[in-house]
Amino acid sequence: MDRGAAAALRAERRRVALQPFVQQRSRSTHRTRQKNRSLTININKNSGRPAGTAIGQKSSGETTGTPGAEFMTNEDIRAFSEHLRKQGRNRAVERSMDYEHLVQVLRHIPASDGSLSGARMRARRVAKHLKAIASAEKVIAKQAAALYASFEREFESDLRKVGKARPTQAPRAPFTFN
Repeated sequence: MDRGAAAALRAERRRVALQPFVQQRSRSTHRTRQKNRSLTININKNSGRPAGTAIGQKSSGETTGTPGAEFMTNEDIRAFSEHLRKQGRNRAVERSMDYEHLVQVLRHIPASDGSLSGARMRARRVAKHLKAIASAEKVIAKQAAALYASFEREFESDLRKVGKARPTQAPRAPFTFN
């Protein structure tokens, strides 16, 4: 980019930044100036929440955090563990890619004397912490999957009983005086 174009770009950015402070021009002038610019359209989607409620809040004021974090039903536990597993897996993949990228960037930085010898080892020593984070995220995803599996294994028989009616109790013998 040549100097003239860079100066014009800086001037345009400065003008746009100061635009709210400048008095509005007449509409006819404003329209003619806008013809040469690209049009930007912002679409706001209403999520169907009542007016006055913030994003991430229910209408009663409770926050909506991790799905199923109430642990009131087996579906809550399933939703919670599935949410953790999916997030952990996505973060593990992302962190491992970040690790590879960081190593590739750092291995091309020469030492103070200008040599590239040992740059790969230095890059790995620095990025090993990011690799540990990636493996920790992988463990989180694995353990979240194991959470629901062990819940089903331990409470399966109890969950089947909950769905059925309670067994009838034998009538109590009346209290007698002797």
